[in-house]
Amino acid sequence: MQFLQTLTLAIISTFLSSAVGRPIKKSGNDSEPCTDSSIYRAPNSTFIANSTFTQFNSTSLQSTEASTTVTAETSVSSSEQTPVESSSGSETTGRGTFYNVSADACGTSHTNADDVVAIAQSLYESLGVSNEYVSTACGRYINASYGGKSVRVQVVDACASCADTDLDFSPSAFQKLADPELGVIQVTWSFE
Repeated sequence: MQFLQTLTLAIISTFLSSAVGRPIKKSGNDSEPCTDSSIYRAPNSTFIANSTFTQFNSTSLQSTEASTTVTAETSVSSSEQTPVESSSGSETTGRGTFYNVSADACGTSHTNADDVVAIAQSLYESLGVSNEYVSTACGRYINASYGGKSVRVQVVDACASCADTDLDFSPSAFQKLADPELGVIQVTWSFE
């Protein structure tokens, strides 16, 4: 069983790391076709990624290309992540990545040239959401820094592949912190 859990975690980890930097689109239609450049948010926190139609949820891994289902019981200790407080000024450290900005969870319209950010879906939801899936975090500003550089970004989206303290920046905002070739950086950030 331990081998199965390790294998499952490795597969999920590989999937999540490949999903970093991709936009998330809300979709209530499970039959909507996937593309290689998008991840669609399906009901009940199920995500359909790429053209392989691999589905993930918190307790199982299932691929439609194979009829095998792998189930693992996993837990993450709360001591493994820095707690995030929604109050202004409380500094947090996490991974910084970037994605192609498109339709966002906050219901606003932005481009890759705007200084905007997606916060972890878990944080987005924990701060409170309306029936339209709009978080109270929407529109709030975050100050993020890396390597002596800083950027002020507006929260406009939720990032499903981000850990609680991670931020997924627009390309413009990321470039103000680091060379996009780095792909992933360690950022310090706080809400205003």
